[in-house]
Amino acid sequence: YPIFEWTRLFATYKLVDTEFINIREEAREFINPDTENGLTSSIRFSLLTDKRNHRFEPTKGYFLNLATEYAGLGGDFKYIRNELDTRYFKRVVGDLIFRSRFYTAKIEVIDNSPIPQNERFTLGGPRNLRGYDFDSIGPLREIAVDANRDGVINADDNGATRLFNDGSLFTAFSTVELEHPLAREAGLKWVVFFDAGTASEFDDMGKIYMNYGFGFRWFSPIGVLRFEFGFPINPDPQQEGNKFHFDIGQLF
Repeated sequence: YPIFEWTRLFATYKLVDTEFINIREEAREFINPDTENGLTSSIRFSLLTDKRNHRFEPTKGYFLNLATEYAGLGGDFKYIRNELDTRYFKRVVGDLIFRSRFYTAKIEVIDNSPIPQNERFTLGGPRNLRGYDFDSIGPLREIAVDANRDGVINADDNGATRLFNDGSLFTAFSTVELEHPLAREAGLKWVVFFDAGTASEFDDMGKIYMNYGFGFRWFSPIGVLRFEFGFPINPDPQQEGNKFHFDIGQLF
């Protein structure tokens, strides 16, 4: 619904029925049917202002989205999710474009309702912190695994474990980029970037993860193809090593 020339109000209803069945013993270490299975019925309101000069390849302007979602219109899960998404674009000199984004979101639990993992927040990968593996940032938990793949977890597995990301109720991350054409006729651009963020509890922010990197983007007939190399800054031991990510579509 139009409010001002550049501002719109959106309302969206969501109905999701989740059911995990035939869960293997190993998977029960991180998939609890009592908290994951159920019906989510929610309504979401978004106030969006978009003053970018181009939707897919902006060189100036800003984008602002403020949203709140209420889950509790019946269903099994009750929570309120608040989100803020801001993006800014500016031509620095010539064809050199400065691009930035800040995103934060928080889930408020209602009546001690369980929050499914698919509604929780994780970071890492080509869409946010590109110096880290996909979904590797968040509250990690060590779980036992079926190392010898005999269908059960027992002494024969020699205590083998892996880390599992439970997801958090709060996240915040920021990205800044400099983007410039490399071969304009071919639709090629280079980019350098810096990312920082956390997925934790709101009252215990924990560690802020950071990375820097560079990449190349091809604005092809099927969409934007992104090839990016990320380098983590002071990573945890299990997250060491540089990362290469390939993704399709603009980051923001």
